[in-house]
Amino acid sequence: MNKSNHELLNMIHKNSTMGLISLKKMVCITHDQKFEDVIQNYLKDYREIFEKTKELLNKNGFEEKSPGFCTKLSVIMSLDMHTMWNSSTSKLAELIMTGTSMGLIKALKNKKKYSDAEPDILELTQDYISMLEKHIQELKSYL
Repeated sequence: MNKSNHELLNMIHKNSTMGLISLKKMVCITHDQKFEDVIQNYLKDYREIFEKTKELLNKNGFEEKSPGFCTKLSVIMSLDMHTMWNSSTSKLAELIMTGTSMGLIKALKNKKKYSDAEPDILELTQDYISMLEKHIQELKSYL
């Protein structure tokens, strides 16, 4: 498996891990059942992407690179700080959109940078990008 495949898969794997951590925390914070259902659907989407990247990484003999403990902890602490005084649905949607936008930018840059990756890896990358774009569009109505 070439470097481009490895880099793209690890980027998606790390980003989906961070998405899962953040969204699980958001489920605990929200008091809006309808919005919690939306978050649960996003968690399902992220789990699917996470499992696909995990499978492809393992199939090709590469170690899964997950974000470090400090990175995970800083995300949780940041969410706690940002929602300490305002945990409204609008605020939570804003925070999710911010993280999702960061992931989208990273994915778009890496897809361009590693355009020589195998077609199935590029397809997975595009699926990930499409998922993020869909989430951003849906979250706009909660702002």
